[in-house]
Amino acid sequence: YAQIDRALGEIHRVLKPGGRALFILHHAESIVACKARQTLQQSALVLEETKILRKLRRHLGAERRSPTAARKTSADLAAALGTLEQAAGQTDNPLTLNVTIDAVRKLLAARQHMSPAAVVLEADRFEGNIRASVRRLQDLLRCGQSEAGMQGLMKLALAQDFELQEMAPQHHAGDALVGWRLRLAKP
Repeated sequence: YAQIDRALGEIHRVLKPGGRALFILHHAESIVACKARQTLQQSALVLEETKILRKLRRHLGAERRSPTAARKTSADLAAALGTLEQAAGQTDNPLTLNVTIDAVRKLLAARQHMSPAAVVLEADRFEGNIRASVRRLQDLLRCGQSEAGMQGLMKLALAQDFELQEMAPQHHAGDALVGWRLRLAKP
């Protein structure tokens, strides 16, 4: 996840003559990248489309104000939960959706033994964790290399005076594409 040209220069500087450097880089079309894109779609449903955590916080505030306000926010929250449940039933790996559904239900149940402010704090913490995960996955996808990207990386390495020893797709368990294997040497 580094600036590749600067990182290659520093690696070249610290390697002794004859030293080798071996890298595994994300492949833009790997199973890892595919799962990252799925998780980002689920996170967008949670954070941007349903805005379920915002609706949860709004509901907690409405409960303190009036029963009428709480009925309206409860219906909005239930609709958002229903949307997430429906989406979870239509995907192969609904982890982010299931974790969110479970967290919202647990936060609602926590009102029995926690103050509203403490429940809101936990909702904020949960949302912060999802947003941090989104940033990590976006970084992973940004750094994923296509074949053209690897060709460009090879040109950078050769310009830094490396010798290319190997550049090949990296597979796991036979045929699951996970990345690129790159082996460089300092002459």
